[in-house]
Amino acid sequence: MAADAKGRKLISYSYQLKAKSVMPVEQFTVEKTDSNTCRVIFVKDFDRASLNLISDTIEVDIALFDKIEEIVKQHEMYAYKPSYTPKELILDGERWKMSLNYDGVLYQSTGENAYPNDNGMKLITDLVHQALESAKR
Repeated sequence: MAADAKGRKLISYSYQLKAKSVMPVEQFTVEKTDSNTCRVIFVKDFDRASLNLISDTIEVDIALFDKIEEIVKQHEMYAYKPSYTPKELILDGERWKMSLNYDGVLYQSTGENAYPNDNGMKLITDLVHQALESAKR
C-alpha cells in the first residue's frame, strides 16, 4: 500500500453530499479493515417520521480501497483546499464534504456549489456505487 500525505497510510475515505436541505443526498465511508477487505458504511434511507438516517454496512474486497487510494494519490486529494465556494452568490444547490484519514491525521475539504478542478470525488463515488450494486446481487 502506497503511503502519501507525509508518509502516512490512508485508512478511510468519507464523502457526504447534501442538497440545501438538512438531510444528506449521499453519505458513505470506506475504511480499510485488514489486508483482504474493506468496509463500506453508507446511508441507505431516511426515516421521515423520526428524522433519522438509516445506515448499512458491507464488507468488500480490498481492491475497492486500493482503487480509492490510487485515485486519491493521482488527484492529490489530500492537497484540496479546505473550502470551495463560488465567486457569485447562489441561493440553491448542494454542499459536500470529503475526509481522508491518514493514520489518525484528518484531511478535510468542503464546498458549496463549487468543486476542485478535477473529478477525483466523482470517480470514487462511482466506484462505491458499483461496489454497492454488486453487493446487492
